[in-house]
Amino acid sequence: MKKAAIAGLAALTLLDISAATPAAAQSADSFAGAYVGLNAGVATTNSMSFTSNPYTVTGLPADPGNVYPIPGRNDKFDFTSFLGGVQTGFNFVTPGNFLFGIEGDWSLLNDDDSVSFNSGRIDIAGGGGDGAIFQHRSEVELEWQGTIRGRAGFIAGNTLFFATAGIAFLSAEWDETATITDCGQVCNAGDATFTRTYSDSSILTGAVVGAGVEIAISPNVIVGGDYLYETFDSFGTVPFGHTTPGQQGSLGDLDIHKVRVRVSFKLGGPAQ
Repeated sequence: MKKAAIAGLAALTLLDISAATPAAAQSADSFAGAYVGLNAGVATTNSMSFTSNPYTVTGLPADPGNVYPIPGRNDKFDFTSFLGGVQTGFNFVTPGNFLFGIEGDWSLLNDDDSVSFNSGRIDIAGGGGDGAIFQHRSEVELEWQGTIRGRAGFIAGNTLFFATAGIAFLSAEWDETATITDCGQVCNAGDATFTRTYSDSSILTGAVVGAGVEIAISPNVIVGGDYLYETFDSFGTVPFGHTTPGQQGSLGDLDIHKVRVRVSFKLGGPAQ
């Protein structure tokens, strides 16, 4: 009688566990099919560099014959940003519990950094002892970012371990104000100043690789986290206060590291 009671209690316990954990959430098929979801996390970058060679400017109205030296640059822009976005994709699951899929995501960054520079007084070549001051303030803003990636992984119970790789996109904007102050042998507050402003924007294309883990907590809900590393080429060319081809620089060498948490919702109902 006592053994029968224990056996009955064990059976009821197993029934309770089975009812509390849906079979679909424990199956590899829980990950198959289409899904949409949300993600949030942190993005950090290396120092994004703006580099340019020194050049000269002539023909300013105050002294058309003077040759104004513009120093070369190696400015650094650093970014750390919270991000939030959406993802959508489709997964195929093999009988051996291997997963292959494709995913696209979009995240809002909205991060910026600026650099200011003042050359101090520089002698003007052939200027008879006259000088000039060059100044600039440059700002780079990262607005949004997205990827299109393949995914491959292995499912153990209700847990997916995956690697991912593909193409990354980044929207960046550049703004700069540059001034040249035409001085005599001594610079004064009333000296003539010439100002140029310029802005540019570009959608950069790069590569992305990463890895992550997901857990099916119900037939329609999957939670997890991932890490993505993205690298981008240069921003093309950015005029350095002026638009003559020899007076340009470039923004480049940008790498982004992203760590995110994510939740996805399966479309089309529970796996069968």
